[in-house]
Amino acid sequence: MREIKIPTHQITKKNYAFRFLIFLAVVVLGFSISGCNQAKKENDLTSGNLKGKVKFLRLTTYEPVEKFGELTKGKRVKFSYSSAISDFAFYSEHFDMQGNQTDFAYYKSDGSLIMTFVREYNDKGYHIKTSNYFPQYKSPAVRRFKYNEKNENTEITDYSTNGELTNKSTFIYNSEGKPVQKSNYKADGSLSSRVIYKYKNEGREVDKSTYEPDGSLRFKLINKYDDKENLVESYNYKSDGKLLYSKTYKYGNKGNQTEIKDFDSNGDLDEKVTFKYKFDHQGNWISAVVFVDDKPKYFIQREIEYYSE
Repeated sequence: MREIKIPTHQITKKNYAFRFLIFLAVVVLGFSISGCNQAKKENDLTSGNLKGKVKFLRLTTYEPVEKFGELTKGKRVKFSYSSAISDFAFYSEHFDMQGNQTDFAYYKSDGSLIMTFVREYNDKGYHIKTSNYFPQYKSPAVRRFKYNEKNENTEITDYSTNGELTNKSTFIYNSEGKPVQKSNYKADGSLSSRVIYKYKNEGREVDKSTYEPDGSLRFKLINKYDDKENLVESYNYKSDGKLLYSKTYKYGNKGNQTEIKDFDSNGDLDEKVTFKYKFDHQGNWISAVVFVDDKPKYFIQREIEYYSE
Protein backbone atom coordinates (compact mmCIF):
# COMPACT_ATOMS: atom_id res chain seq x y z
CA MET A 1 0.00 0.00 0.00
CA ARG A 2 1.36 3.45 -0.92
CA GLU A 3 2.58 5.52 2.02
CA ILE A 4 0.98 8.89 2.74
CA LYS A 5 2.81 12.09 3.66
CA ILE A 6 1.53 15.22 5.38
CA PRO A 7 -0.15 17.12 2.52
CA THR A 8 1.17 20.46 1.37
CA HIS A 9 -0.73 22.75 -1.00
CA GLN A 10 0.20 24.98 -3.90
CA ILE A 11 -2.01 28.04 -4.35
CA THR A 12 -2.60 28.61 -8.03
CA LYS A 13 -3.93 31.72 -9.70
CA LYS A 14 -7.32 30.30 -10.69
CA ASN A 15 -7.85 28.03 -7.68
CA TYR A 16 -10.51 30.10 -5.90
CA ALA A 17 -11.84 26.99 -4.14
CA PHE A 18 -8.62 26.56 -2.22
CA ARG A 19 -8.19 30.31 -1.74
CA PHE A 20 -11.54 30.28 0.02
CA LEU A 21 -10.30 27.52 2.30
CA ILE A 22 -7.24 29.61 3.08
CA PHE A 23 -9.64 32.45 3.86
CA LEU A 24 -11.50 30.13 6.24
CA ALA A 25 -8.20 29.47 8.01
CA VAL A 26 -8.62 25.71 8.08
CA VAL A 27 -5.33 24.62 6.53
CA VAL A 28 -3.34 24.80 9.74
CA LEU A 29 -0.41 22.67 8.63
CA GLY A 30 0.98 25.24 6.23
CA PHE A 31 3.77 27.65 7.16
CA SER A 32 2.98 31.32 7.62
CA ILE A 33 4.89 34.39 8.79
CA SER A 34 2.59 34.90 11.76
CA GLY A 35 2.32 31.21 12.59
CA CYS A 36 6.00 30.33 13.06
CA ASN A 37 6.81 32.87 15.74
CA GLN A 38 5.15 31.60 18.90
CA ALA A 39 6.63 34.14 21.34
CA LYS A 40 3.45 36.21 21.21
CA LYS A 41 0.99 33.36 21.19
CA GLU A 42 -2.58 33.76 20.06
CA ASN A 43 -4.96 30.83 20.10
CA ASP A 44 -6.61 29.24 17.08
CA LEU A 45 -9.90 31.03 17.68
CA THR A 46 -8.40 34.50 17.52
CA SER A 47 -6.12 33.65 14.58
CA GLY A 48 -9.18 32.27 12.75
CA ASN A 49 -11.24 35.38 13.64
CA LEU A 50 -13.65 33.33 15.75
CA LYS A 51 -15.30 35.10 18.67
CA GLY A 52 -16.54 33.68 21.94
CA LYS A 53 -15.68 30.28 23.45
CA VAL A 54 -16.18 28.08 20.39
CA LYS A 55 -16.28 24.35 21.14
CA PHE A 56 -17.18 22.86 17.76
CA LEU A 57 -17.49 24.08 14.18
CA ARG A 58 -18.81 22.30 11.12
CA LEU A 59 -18.62 23.76 7.62
CA THR A 60 -20.62 22.49 4.65
CA THR A 61 -20.60 23.71 1.05
CA TYR A 62 -23.77 23.91 -1.03
CA GLU A 63 -24.84 25.05 -4.44
CA PRO A 64 -26.51 28.48 -4.12
CA VAL A 65 -30.15 28.69 -5.22
CA GLU A 66 -32.53 31.63 -5.19
CA LYS A 67 -35.76 31.33 -3.20
CA PHE A 68 -38.17 34.19 -2.57
CA GLY A 69 -35.60 36.63 -3.90
CA GLU A 70 -32.81 35.47 -1.58
CA LEU A 71 -29.85 33.16 -2.13
CA THR A 72 -29.92 30.06 0.08
CA LYS A 73 -28.46 26.55 0.12
CA GLY A 74 -29.32 23.99 -2.54
CA LYS A 75 -27.75 20.57 -2.92
CA ARG A 76 -24.48 19.80 -1.21
CA VAL A 77 -21.46 20.17 -3.49
CA LYS A 78 -17.80 19.28 -3.09
CA PHE A 79 -14.39 20.81 -3.47
CA SER A 80 -11.76 18.85 -5.40
CA TYR A 81 -8.60 20.88 -4.99
CA SER A 82 -6.01 18.39 -3.83
CA SER A 83 -4.93 14.86 -4.69
CA ALA A 84 -4.62 14.27 -0.94
CA ILE A 85 -8.09 15.62 -0.12
CA SER A 86 -10.33 14.65 -3.02
CA ASP A 87 -14.13 14.77 -3.00
CA PHE A 88 -14.10 17.11 -0.01
CA ALA A 89 -17.65 18.15 0.87
CA PHE A 90 -17.50 19.32 4.49
CA TYR A 91 -15.26 19.42 7.52
CA SER A 92 -15.52 19.73 11.29
CA GLU A 93 -13.18 20.92 14.04
CA HIS A 94 -13.05 20.98 17.84
CA PHE A 95 -11.44 23.49 20.22
CA ASP A 96 -10.45 23.19 23.86
CA MET A 97 -11.28 25.71 26.59
CA GLN A 98 -8.07 27.64 25.85
CA GLY A 99 -9.13 28.16 22.24
CA ASN A 100 -6.67 25.66 20.77
CA GLN A 101 -7.82 23.50 17.89
CA THR A 102 -7.63 19.85 19.01
CA ASP A 103 -8.73 18.09 15.84
CA PHE A 104 -10.34 18.62 12.46
CA ALA A 105 -11.56 16.23 9.80
CA TYR A 106 -12.50 16.19 6.12
CA TYR A 107 -15.47 14.19 4.81
CA LYS A 108 -16.75 13.09 1.43
CA SER A 109 -20.17 14.07 0.15
CA ASP A 110 -21.55 10.67 1.26
CA GLY A 111 -20.41 11.36 4.81
CA SER A 112 -17.45 8.98 4.83
CA LEU A 113 -14.19 10.15 6.41
CA ILE A 114 -11.26 11.22 4.22
CA MET A 115 -8.76 12.13 6.95
CA THR A 116 -8.48 13.44 10.49
CA PHE A 117 -5.86 15.78 11.96
CA VAL A 118 -5.18 15.57 15.72
CA ARG A 119 -3.09 18.31 17.35
CA GLU A 120 -1.11 18.08 20.60
CA TYR A 121 0.26 20.88 22.80
CA ASN A 122 2.95 21.20 25.46
CA ASP A 123 2.34 22.44 28.99
CA LYS A 124 2.84 26.05 27.81
CA GLY A 125 0.08 25.67 25.24
CA TYR A 126 2.33 25.56 22.17
CA HIS A 127 1.56 23.26 19.27
CA ILE A 128 4.11 20.42 19.23
CA LYS A 129 2.58 17.65 17.09
CA THR A 130 -0.03 17.02 14.39
CA SER A 131 -1.06 13.46 13.53
CA ASN A 132 -2.78 12.95 10.18
CA TYR A 133 -4.95 9.81 10.21
CA PHE A 134 -6.27 8.07 7.09
CA PRO A 135 -8.92 5.30 7.30
CA GLN A 136 -6.87 2.99 5.06
CA TYR A 137 -3.67 3.20 7.14
CA LYS A 138 -2.92 1.92 10.64
CA SER A 139 -0.41 4.65 11.46
CA PRO A 140 -0.69 8.40 10.91
CA ALA A 141 1.54 10.79 9.03
CA VAL A 142 3.09 13.07 11.65
CA ARG A 143 4.39 16.65 11.84
CA ARG A 144 6.45 17.67 14.88
CA PHE A 145 7.34 21.19 16.06
CA LYS A 146 10.30 22.31 18.20
CA TYR A 147 10.79 25.63 20.03
CA ASN A 148 13.69 27.50 21.56
CA GLU A 149 13.82 29.18 24.97
CA LYS A 150 12.00 32.20 23.50
CA ASN A 151 9.14 29.94 22.37
CA GLU A 152 10.05 30.53 18.72
CA ASN A 153 9.26 27.64 16.39
CA THR A 154 12.74 26.60 15.20
CA GLU A 155 12.05 23.25 13.52
CA ILE A 156 9.24 21.39 11.74
CA THR A 157 9.75 17.74 10.83
CA ASP A 158 7.43 15.55 8.74
CA TYR A 159 7.10 11.75 8.82
CA SER A 160 5.09 9.49 6.50
CA THR A 161 2.59 6.83 7.61
CA ASN A 162 5.40 4.24 7.72
CA GLY A 163 7.35 6.43 10.15
CA GLU A 164 10.07 7.54 7.74
CA LEU A 165 11.37 11.11 7.68
CA THR A 166 10.12 12.91 4.55
CA ASN A 167 11.34 16.50 5.04
CA LYS A 168 12.48 19.02 7.62
CA SER A 169 12.36 22.82 7.91
CA THR A 170 14.45 25.00 10.23
CA PHE A 171 13.97 28.70 11.09
CA ILE A 172 16.17 31.62 12.11
CA TYR A 173 14.75 34.74 13.80
CA ASN A 174 15.84 38.33 14.19
CA SER A 175 16.07 40.26 17.49
CA GLU A 176 12.39 41.23 17.20
CA GLY A 177 11.28 37.59 17.06
CA LYS A 178 10.42 37.65 13.36
CA PRO A 179 11.58 34.80 11.09
CA VAL A 180 14.27 35.86 8.63
CA GLN A 181 15.20 32.50 7.15
CA LYS A 182 13.55 29.15 6.54
CA SER A 183 15.62 26.23 5.22
CA ASN A 184 13.80 23.24 3.71
CA TYR A 185 15.54 19.86 3.59
CA LYS A 186 14.81 16.55 1.88
CA ALA A 187 14.75 13.21 3.69
CA ASP A 188 18.41 12.61 2.82
CA GLY A 189 19.42 15.89 4.49
CA SER A 190 20.12 17.81 1.29
CA LEU A 191 18.77 21.34 0.91
CA SER A 192 15.64 21.62 -1.27
CA SER A 193 15.06 25.37 -0.94
CA ARG A 194 15.76 28.37 1.27
CA VAL A 195 13.35 31.21 2.04
CA ILE A 196 14.54 34.68 3.10
CA TYR A 197 12.14 37.16 4.77
CA LYS A 198 12.65 40.93 4.84
CA TYR A 199 10.42 43.45 6.62
CA LYS A 200 9.63 47.07 5.81
CA ASN A 201 7.28 49.73 7.15
CA GLU A 202 7.20 48.33 10.70
CA GLY A 203 6.53 44.84 9.40
CA ARG A 204 3.58 45.83 7.22
CA GLU A 205 5.47 44.82 4.10
CA VAL A 206 7.07 41.38 3.92
CA ASP A 207 9.41 40.28 1.14
CA LYS A 208 9.49 36.47 0.89
CA SER A 209 12.15 35.23 -1.56
CA THR A 210 12.55 31.51 -2.25
CA TYR A 211 15.91 30.26 -3.56
CA GLU A 212 17.09 27.04 -5.17
CA PRO A 213 19.82 25.01 -3.43
CA ASP A 214 22.41 26.64 -5.72
CA GLY A 215 21.34 30.11 -4.52
CA SER A 216 19.42 31.16 -7.63
CA LEU A 217 16.03 32.81 -7.14
CA ARG A 218 13.00 30.54 -7.62
CA PHE A 219 10.28 33.14 -7.01
CA LYS A 220 9.46 36.13 -4.86
CA LEU A 221 6.32 37.11 -2.97
CA ILE A 222 5.75 40.58 -1.50
CA ASN A 223 2.85 40.93 0.95
CA LYS A 224 1.54 44.23 2.28
CA TYR A 225 -0.60 44.57 5.42
CA ASP A 226 -2.80 47.28 6.92
CA ASP A 227 -2.52 48.62 10.48
CA LYS A 228 -4.76 45.76 11.69
CA GLU A 229 -2.30 43.18 10.25
CA ASN A 230 -4.74 42.21 7.49
CA LEU A 231 -3.16 41.18 4.19
CA VAL A 232 -4.25 43.81 1.64
CA GLU A 233 -1.88 43.37 -1.33
CA SER A 234 0.17 40.47 -2.66
CA TYR A 235 2.65 40.49 -5.58
CA ASN A 236 4.14 37.32 -7.07
CA TYR A 237 7.31 37.55 -9.16
CA LYS A 238 9.07 35.00 -11.36
CA SER A 239 12.75 34.12 -11.07
CA ASP A 240 13.61 36.71 -13.74
CA GLY A 241 12.02 39.46 -11.62
CA LYS A 242 8.97 39.90 -13.84
CA LEU A 243 5.54 40.11 -12.20
CA LEU A 244 3.53 36.91 -12.55
CA TYR A 245 0.29 38.09 -10.92
CA SER A 246 -0.97 40.15 -8.00
CA LYS A 247 -3.92 40.16 -5.59
CA THR A 248 -5.78 42.67 -3.47
CA TYR A 249 -7.93 41.96 -0.42
CA LYS A 250 -10.72 43.82 1.38
CA TYR A 251 -12.30 43.24 4.80
CA GLY A 252 -15.56 44.01 6.57
CA ASN A 253 -15.99 45.68 9.95
CA LYS A 254 -15.97 42.28 11.70
CA GLY A 255 -12.59 41.37 10.21
CA ASN A 256 -13.87 38.93 7.59
CA GLN A 257 -12.58 39.01 4.02
CA THR A 258 -15.16 40.53 1.70
CA GLU A 259 -13.25 40.65 -1.58
CA ILE A 260 -10.25 39.11 -3.37
CA LYS A 261 -9.17 40.43 -6.77
CA ASP A 262 -6.67 38.70 -9.06
CA PHE A 263 -4.67 40.70 -11.59
CA ASP A 264 -2.49 39.36 -14.40
CA SER A 265 1.09 40.37 -15.17
CA ASN A 266 -0.16 43.45 -17.04
CA GLY A 267 -2.28 44.63 -14.12
CA ASP A 268 -5.58 43.70 -15.78
CA LEU A 269 -8.33 42.21 -13.62
CA ASP A 270 -8.45 38.45 -14.10
CA GLU A 271 -10.96 37.37 -11.45
CA LYS A 272 -12.94 38.81 -8.54
CA VAL A 273 -14.20 36.78 -5.59
CA THR A 274 -16.58 38.39 -3.09
CA PHE A 275 -18.31 37.16 0.07
CA LYS A 276 -21.67 38.04 1.59
CA TYR A 277 -22.23 36.97 5.21
CA LYS A 278 -24.81 36.41 7.89
CA PHE A 279 -23.67 36.43 11.54
CA ASP A 280 -24.76 34.88 14.82
CA HIS A 281 -25.11 36.54 18.24
CA GLN A 282 -21.36 36.24 18.90
CA GLY A 283 -20.41 38.01 15.68
CA ASN A 284 -19.22 34.85 13.90
CA TRP A 285 -20.45 34.28 10.38
CA ILE A 286 -22.78 31.29 9.99
CA SER A 287 -23.45 31.53 6.26
CA ALA A 288 -21.54 33.02 3.36
CA VAL A 289 -22.39 33.29 -0.32
CA VAL A 290 -19.26 33.21 -2.49
CA PHE A 291 -19.47 35.15 -5.75
CA VAL A 292 -16.97 34.63 -8.58
CA ASP A 293 -17.00 37.53 -11.03
CA ASP A 294 -20.33 38.63 -9.48
CA LYS A 295 -21.98 35.23 -10.07
CA PRO A 296 -22.94 33.11 -7.04
CA LYS A 297 -20.68 30.04 -6.86
CA TYR A 298 -21.05 28.55 -3.36
CA PHE A 299 -23.30 28.78 -0.33
CA ILE A 300 -21.22 28.01 2.76
CA GLN A 301 -22.91 27.09 6.04
CA ARG A 302 -21.17 27.01 9.42
CA GLU A 303 -22.71 25.35 12.45
CA ILE A 304 -21.04 26.62 15.64
CA GLU A 305 -21.38 25.23 19.18
CA TYR A 306 -20.11 27.23 22.17
CA TYR A 307 -18.93 26.26 25.64
CA SER A 308 -21.35 27.20 28.39
CA GLU A 309 -20.40 30.38 30.20
